[in-house]
Amino acid sequence: MIQNLRALLGENLPLGLTLLRLASPFIICPLLFLDGAGWAWLAAILFTASALTDWLDGVLARRSGSTTYWGQVLDPIADKILVLLTLLGLAAAQSLGPWALTFTFLLFFRELTYAALRQGLADQHIEMPVSALSKGKSFLTYVACGFLILGGSLQPLGSLVLGLALIPAYVSATLSLRKALTS
Repeated sequence: MIQNLRALLGENLPLGLTLLRLASPFIICPLLFLDGAGWAWLAAILFTASALTDWLDGVLARRSGSTTYWGQVLDPIADKILVLLTLLGLAAAQSLGPWALTFTFLLFFRELTYAALRQGLADQHIEMPVSALSKGKSFLTYVACGFLILGGSLQPLGSLVLGLALIPAYVSATLSLRKALTS
């Protein structure tokens, strides 16, 4: 099994990066429960590196012509898992203020309903490509999570950026829903 995984990752680096992003919250989240700024910085660095793979895997896949069905399916799931599990870990570690926690609930609701909408459209053979608004939402949530992981004086800024991320998140979801209803 390990050799099969090595062969898969060796043949398709972009997919390997997506799989690493998918697994990274299981390393990041336990760090959120450890005391000390060093652990927070390590979690923030690992989170940032994982977030950067979102950009890198797409660039590499397009340049090398190695886009795959599984890469297209897993990429948006990996993004959601990275952000949502990190926010869940921060909430469990009681590291989120009331505004960040409220924004987290709203983001969870949006991500789950959007995933259901995307699946429903796929079942009807309607493709829903990632929009610039969704990419903006991803970028803002990545930045917000970085600030929230570091906490302290950056926590209010993280809350603000997370709240701002809800604007493109809900606008893109509304536009996608409108498209689905008119298709």
